[in-house]
Amino acid sequence: MKIFAKLLVLAMLVCALPVNAELVSLTDSLNNSGEYSSPNDLTPAYAKDIYVVGKVTFVDFNSVDCWNVITLWDSTGGELLSVSQLGNGVNWGMVTGGVGELTSELPIVDSEPMLVVIKMEQVSKAFKVWLNPDLSGPETAPTIEQTSPRGDFTLGGVYFRGGFWGSNPNESKVSYEDFVLYKNESPFNNHAPVTPTPEIGTTRVELTTDLSWNAPVGVDTVGYDVYLWSTDPNDTVGKIKVASDITDTTLANADIVASYGQMLNGIEYNWQVDSYEPNEPGSPIVREGNLWHFFTVPAVVVIDADPISLSTPAGGSAVMSVSDLNGTDYQWYFTNLDNTATVALAESAKYVNVNTNTLTVTDVNMADEGYYYCEVSNSLPSMVASEPARLWVQRVIAYWPFENDSIDSMVDGSPETLVEGAPAFVTEGIVGSALSIAEDVDALYTAIEEASYFDICDQAMTVSCWIKTSNTQTWVPFVARDGEGAGWQLRQSGFTSDRPCFTTRGTGNDDGTPANKAIFDDQWHFVVGTFDGSVKKVYVDGVLSRTYSTDDGSLALEGDEATAPVRATDMPISIAARAYPSDDSFAIDVVNNCPGIYDEVTIYNYALDELTIAHTYADITGENVCLQQTYDLDNDCDVDVNDFALLASEWLNDAIVAPEQE
Repeated sequence: MKIFAKLLVLAMLVCALPVNAELVSLTDSLNNSGEYSSPNDLTPAYAKDIYVVGKVTFVDFNSVDCWNVITLWDSTGGELLSVSQLGNGVNWGMVTGGVGELTSELPIVDSEPMLVVIKMEQVSKAFKVWLNPDLSGPETAPTIEQTSPRGDFTLGGVYFRGGFWGSNPNESKVSYEDFVLYKNESPFNNHAPVTPTPEIGTTRVELTTDLSWNAPVGVDTVGYDVYLWSTDPNDTVGKIKVASDITDTTLANADIVASYGQMLNGIEYNWQVDSYEPNEPGSPIVREGNLWHFFTVPAVVVIDADPISLSTPAGGSAVMSVSDLNGTDYQWYFTNLDNTATVALAESAKYVNVNTNTLTVTDVNMADEGYYYCEVSNSLPSMVASEPARLWVQRVIAYWPFENDSIDSMVDGSPETLVEGAPAFVTEGIVGSALSIAEDVDALYTAIEEASYFDICDQAMTVSCWIKTSNTQTWVPFVARDGEGAGWQLRQSGFTSDRPCFTTRGTGNDDGTPANKAIFDDQWHFVVGTFDGSVKKVYVDGVLSRTYSTDDGSLALEGDEATAPVRATDMPISIAARAYPSDDSFAIDVVNNCPGIYDEVTIYNYALDELTIAHTYADITGENVCLQQTYDLDNDCDVDVNDFALLASEWLNDAIVAPEQE
């Protein structure tokens, strides 16, 4: 019933939106562990500006400062701007990357909606914020504004936070209502036609496409002029009026061809629709339209999706495919790991469908490890080679047992391990010796020259370690590969500082759900993060971390959706601290390390299953691990006659409450 109600609310919100913008809305309040993001598909650069408009309401307002409310990210995942609860924790404000905070004089009022308008000016790199503006009039001076020094100024996503900043908790909830994205159109006093089809920046528009638009919102319109022109420097036609004073909001392709000519492949076209407003008894007023653009479909081969790197069990089959436009012929190639030899693959029992867009490698073994790519061509002629995908046999790719006073990984071919500070070997490890990491001093890291060895983990991986610590600093790593703007970290969560989480950048659900078990008690704990390319999970002491509904106790979550790949980084692996980019290639952030005793640190190039992880814990500790069973009604880890007795004791009981009969 709750799900149906939420869908009903969402449907009502969609119906209430103006016709000239896209939906960027959510229906629920967010607390300090929630976050919602718009689809990350806003990357085309627009000729004018982008506006984000909607209502924000704080409920049970708490004045803890530094609250991110609405955040704009660039196309690489960097933060451009946050509209926030700032400074004194009472007033609205904004934070611009590279500039800092700017607090307005308008207070946040509990349970009172605030209309927020954010403008991102592409050319001037300015951010402007209006609070409770009058949208019916012209655009006025903003409430607050800043100019950004950022180089990348392309919008990649809009995030709605339910908030925290660093480790500061905030008990407020934030409700978002009817949030709308205006691309190249202003929400203020908008007299111009809106919502063009094709949409602004659309690629691969067919040459036979009609042009259409919607009438200006809230304005009477009696006719339109339509203009079309190409950005091709060799275009001798120039800007052409392809329709005059028409009343329809669609211009058929046949009319475009008659007045302009056939559009060409692979060209950017600009177009504009001016509108006529009645002005009795005088002549209609001509309102200049917005500048729109699209790209026609190319005739050459285009690679849409490259083959994906993957790991495959020894003896299994690996399937790689390429997605393309306009391709008719295919040839797959193999390059060995050291890039010294490349061969065209021939059809065989080993290599199947080598002249199609999907290759199968059978009976995979160590000799098959390397790079695979496909050349796609057509008769123009046009040929494009895909990016190579790497194939690995599933296995442990790094393992640090810390025995015999050695800090090195025991896996042949894995990178050299180096020391920051002076970690000490101790004899009381979970298995033999272990390594003690001192606070603000120590860390381990692998050779930067061999960092690419771990790139295979961008598609799927497992990272595990045994750790004994009482550290209370939030967001500090156990095992990491960068993990701030890119890469991944198995680390202490900042949402619940006594529990671990698995951070994977660029996958969605980046920080993931914190584990359901506390580990920072100075006792040995086995912490594991797995990622199979679509779901990531956290295990503590051999048991999968699960979240249960607070309403009825049912299972709510046992893994976070996360889409491969992890955002690429050229940083090395680090243990107990982060290795991050710097002017001198990289640096080790020991000031924010996680002190404690580490043992049996292991990285795999695939996701371990629940049973394997449970066996690992049981084999090392000698303790039983209880895996969840649906019908274990008495919670003794056995489904037996006692559970049947519990079920039988309720057999045929009728708990229906019927209305009284009149």
